[in-house]
Amino acid sequence: MKKKIAVIGKGKFGSQIATILKDKYGSEYLFPTRKDKNKTDKDKTDFPNISINNIKAVENSDIILLLTHPKDASEVLQEIDSVINNRLIVNFTSKELDSQHPLLNVACSPVIEGRITTILYNPNEKVKKKDIEMFAEIFKPLAKNFMECDNSVAELGLMSRIRAHIFNYYRDLLKEGHNGSNLKSHFDHAIESLLNSEGIENQTQKAQTKGGFTEEINNLYNEDNLFEKLVKKEKDVINSKIKSIQEN
Repeated sequence: MKKKIAVIGKGKFGSQIATILKDKYGSEYLFPTRKDKNKTDKDKTDFPNISINNIKAVENSDIILLLTHPKDASEVLQEIDSVINNRLIVNFTSKELDSQHPLLNVACSPVIEGRITTILYNPNEKVKKKDIEMFAEIFKPLAKNFMECDNSVAELGLMSRIRAHIFNYYRDLLKEGHNGSNLKSHFDHAIESLLNSEGIENQTQKAQTKGGFTEEINNLYNEDNLFEKLVKKEKDVINSKIKSIQEN
C-alpha cells in the first residue's frame, strides 16, 4: 500500500523531492504545501493536493517531510505539533530538531536527473522499527546510498565541503583552458580509485612513479601542508554556519 506523504515546504529543494516522489508514486499520494498562494495555484496541475495549509496536509498524510527554510523549521514543527499524532517526521533541513514524536534528521544530497545519491538519517528515541521501514520503503528506491548516521547535520556539512571543493577545482581547471570532456574522464578515474577496495593509500602508490608527476604534486601538498590548511579552513566555515543555523 502506498503511503500518503506531506511535503511541508515546496521551495527549491522541496520541489525536487516532491517531483521525484510524484514521478515514482503518483501525485495523488502527495500533500505538498508552500507559503505563496499564487505559486500554489500554478502548481495545481502537477500537484492537485497542494495547499498553503500545513495542518491539513499533515492530517491527510501517513508521513511528514519537513523541507522548509532552516530558520522556519522549529516554528513549523510547533505549528503542526497538535495534529502529528505520532506520525513520523523526516527533517530534511540543516537545522537539527527533536520532538516528542518520532523524528528522523536527514542529510540528503541534491536531486540530480531524478536521482538522489545519498540519504543519511539519524533517528530520535521515539522512532521505532516500523518508522524506519516506512521511510526506507519510500526513499530507498530513490537513493543510491541509504544508511543511518550519528549526526546528520555534520554529515550534511561534510557533503557540502566535498562537493564545493571538487566543483571549484573543476571550474578552475576549466578556466586554465582544459578540455571539459578530458577533465571529466580524469575526475572519473580519481573517484574510481578512491572507491577501489584496495584503499586510497595503495591506489596512490600505484599511480605514483619515482620522480613522476604524481610524486611532485604530492610533495607540494606535503611540504607546506597546503591541502591540510585548505581543509581546516573549509571545516571552520562549515562549523560556523552550522552553529549559526542551530542558534537561529
